[in-house]
Amino acid sequence: MDVREIGKLPDGPGLFQDVLSSAADHTLLISRIKPHTNFHGDLESGPSKMCVIGLGRQHGASAMHTYGSAGFRRWLASAARIFEANTNVLGAITIIENAHDETAEIAALTMSEIGAAREMELLKRARTWMANIPFAQVEVLVVKQIGKNISGNGMDTNIINRMLMPRTPEPSAGMDVAVIAVLDLTKETHGNASGLGLANVTTQRLVNKTDWAMTYTNAITSGMFGMFHAAVPLTMPDDQRALQIGLRGCGQPYDTARWVFIENTLKLDVIWASENLREEIQANPRLQIVGEVPLGFNPRGIMIDPWQMEEISPNASY
Repeated sequence: MDVREIGKLPDGPGLFQDVLSSAADHTLLISRIKPHTNFHGDLESGPSKMCVIGLGRQHGASAMHTYGSAGFRRWLASAARIFEANTNVLGAITIIENAHDETAEIAALTMSEIGAAREMELLKRARTWMANIPFAQVEVLVVKQIGKNISGNGMDTNIINRMLMPRTPEPSAGMDVAVIAVLDLTKETHGNASGLGLANVTTQRLVNKTDWAMTYTNAITSGMFGMFHAAVPLTMPDDQRALQIGLRGCGQPYDTARWVFIENTLKLDVIWASENLREEIQANPRLQIVGEVPLGFNPRGIMIDPWQMEEISPNASY
């Protein structure tokens, strides 16, 4: 985590570089370019942010996050010019992914192109290739798992269409979801439950798996980005009761509430929807009904269906 200061933004934070990379002859970043989960602007997740947050380690990340989303929108381009002038960073190999979480394009950027028009153009392309949950209105969205291996935010706010950021308006376009239920953590997140606060209801199983020191370190380092997202929502003993509470709070009676079930916000090739969304599904050329299955729970109240429906058509897509 050791860093050295390489410059300071006008009226802003200092900028830092990891001492190991600064001791090398050259540094080349490898970075995805994609919409950020906590702010939107001309530059979001990409090599300009990786300079400040990645090379800056925890110290640099904390310094920039102090200023919230407004700081990123204001200073990412300027920070890239300071890194260009004062460090050994040559440029970046950037990756854009498609809706199936596969590499769709690889582009090389020189340091002068980082934080400039080329990176901005690649971000626009990445945004058009993102998957989405293709329904206008959903009462209850059930997410099987969240985790840092799924998104830095546990679940991608661009997919659930919910940001919960102080002084930041909620997205005005996309799916309108009333209640989000999150059931479990991925094994790969190692107890980091960042993003749990985006949900309205969860399970005791998930809370018991949470490493709070790790989760809070992540939240505190993220500053404004993490304050709401590490909160604990209503916690139920099992999946079945979590869904019952989600239904109670969604603002619709049980027979008209629209439900969508997803494994996580990265895996959207196969999704599950309630019967009352059938007409909307049939009217959408991107969607195909591949089978039907009732909800199923084991004796401990853990949901076992519809997740097993994946075996019907693992390659189905929309």
